[in-house]
Amino acid sequence: MPPPDITARFASDHDLAVATTLTRLLDTAPLPAEALAIAHLPLHMGGLGLTSASSTAIPAHWASWADTLPVIHNQAPNPANTIQQQLNNPEEATPAVQAAIHSADHLRRTEWEPPAWQALTNGQTQPEQTQTEGPSTGRGWQQPTSHACHAAHRNEVIEAISPASQALLDSQSGPHASRPFTTIPYNANTTYPSHLFCLLLLRRLRLPLPLSARQCRCRRVLDPLGDHRAACPQAGILRSRGVPLERAAATICREAGARVTTNTKVADLNLQHLHRHDDRRIEVIANGRHL
Repeated sequence: MPPPDITARFASDHDLAVATTLTRLLDTAPLPAEALAIAHLPLHMGGLGLTSASSTAIPAHWASWADTLPVIHNQAPNPANTIQQQLNNPEEATPAVQAAIHSADHLRRTEWEPPAWQALTNGQTQPEQTQTEGPSTGRGWQQPTSHACHAAHRNEVIEAISPASQALLDSQSGPHASRPFTTIPYNANTTYPSHLFCLLLLRRLRLPLPLSARQCRCRRVLDPLGDHRAACPQAGILRSRGVPLERAAATICREAGARVTTNTKVADLNLQHLHRHDDRRIEVIANGRHL
């Protein structure tokens, strides 16, 4: 069970709305706190990219100040100096400036050190753009601050889930690990049937899969989360993972003018010293072109 603070963190109205949407989509029980926390993670961190506005509000507030201060300094130096003095003296600051100071303190608790206010005002520091899977959303400070918030969130999730769930979260993290959710379905090879897409969502959120056979082909009991089916070489799942790549390679070879055969048994080829009971197959064979 996750710690109580994690459960409370995702109990806002926004989080409940996301949970309701996913519940309707996945046709399952209300999402547990762990699954909802994973859903709030960005795609490249192993989540679904359903960012919680409540968790990114404070980083976005600080980023708005960081992006605005140099503009105020260039356009209105006197008000900028007054704001800078209040930033250096929180006891004398107005409520709006105090909120900016509190937002900076919040970012420090996520183990991300924001630049000094004076450096921001003078334009002496620029944000470093983090590498994400989606398109760049600008050159301001909101991207690095949100990344720090999401990284802290991910660390909390890692501490709350089981070792097997941690391994799965790591395996579905990275710049290209979420392509099933970002690829445009413009043809049959890039389109998932609805039931397979539902399985992808359930697997990514670490939720029980729909009812299926009790035992695997290897005679072991299948777990409801799909871990055994995804790793067993006799279940047939490992082999099917390469089918899209095989189709893509065969299509490229055909477009280049080659004669292509797929899934050809080695025993059926005109090779010498082969055993007729050889069950190995070659996924793609291209003849007639020097590729």
